[in-house]
Amino acid sequence: MAPENTMVGTNLWAVIHTSNLIQQDWHQKTMVSTNMWVVIHTPNLIEQDLHQKTQV
Repeated sequence: MAPENTMVGTNLWAVIHTSNLIQQDWHQKTMVSTNMWVVIHTPNLIEQDLHQKTQV
């Protein structure tokens, strides 16, 4: 295997894993606000869903 190929593969690995770590960190920070959003919006979505089912 040529060194260039290994380098590209390593860089790709680093890019993929770095973005995953950033994403995980971001998820942990936003988890609280996301849960809040879900709690607020889920009843609305269920209500809309019920309306659609009862209209049909």
